[in-house]
Amino acid sequence: MLVNRLLTTQAKDVMITRVIAVPPKMGLKELSTLFIENQISGAPVIDEERRLVGFVSQTDLVELELHSEDFLESRMEETGGFVQDIMVPEVKSLPETATLAIVLDTMCTERLHRVIIVDEQQQVSGIITTMDVLCYLRKLFQEGYPQASA
Repeated sequence: MLVNRLLTTQAKDVMITRVIAVPPKMGLKELSTLFIENQISGAPVIDEERRLVGFVSQTDLVELELHSEDFLESRMEETGGFVQDIMVPEVKSLPETATLAIVLDTMCTERLHRVIIVDEQQQVSGIITTMDVLCYLRKLFQEGYPQASA
């Protein structure tokens, strides 16, 4: 039963559709505030057409701060400190029609905590995190073993 559900459930059935995405030219201070206010640790970076161009995370901000003060100051002077300066430009995404089995395989083999889901036009339409997968698996388990829900 579980294997069958993993092979038939599509990403669009599990993904969160309220995705907080950011533009490449967003300032880093604004990004930090966005992360804190929304209690998120990362966000897809999208262009004007909502197409995925990168991903930025708290780790990217921390790594920037770990550089020497001189490096940080000169970088901020050069660029103004934008998301595009620290984002990861190559991001793994999957189509809405990818099966949950493919999502799980991708997360495990690529060691990802989240996968961006895109529609047919390659626009960001959702996100699936490890917590989303765990909650879905818990639901399946409880359906199969109702007494397990305490």
